[in-house]
Amino acid sequence: MTLRSPQGMLTALVIVAEIGDISRFPSARKLTAWAGLTPAVRSSDLTVRHGHISKQGSDWLRWILCEATQTAKRSPPFAASYHRDRPPPAGPRLPSAARRPGPTRPAGDSMTPADNNLRSRV
Repeated sequence: MTLRSPQGMLTALVIVAEIGDISRFPSARKLTAWAGLTPAVRSSDLTVRHGHISKQGSDWLRWILCEATQTAKRSPPFAASYHRDRPPPAGPRLPSAARRPGPTRPAGDSMTPADNNLRSRV
C-alpha cells in the first residue's frame, strides 16, 4: 500500500513514532491490546462482561488509528470489504409500547362512534 497524501504521511509517522519496533509484538492482537483498543473485560466465575475500549495505551496512537480507519472505510479499495464484513442493520425498531400486546376485548364487543369520541377527548 502506498501513502499518497500528507494525511497518510502523518499517519505513518505517528504510528512509527508511537510503536517503535513493531517486531516486539507477536500478533496484531497484542499490538491492539498495547494500544488500548481492545475492550475491557470483567469476569467472575461464569459471567464475562465486555466493556468499552480500555484506553490504556498511547492517546496519539489510538487517535490516529481511529482516524485512519474512518478514512479507509470511505476509500474505494477498502469500502467494499468494509461493507461486506459489516453486520447488516437491525432494521426499524418499534417503540416498546407498540410491541406489547394490549388489553383484549371480549368477542362481539364493538366500539360505537360515541366511544371513539370519548377516547379522542382523553
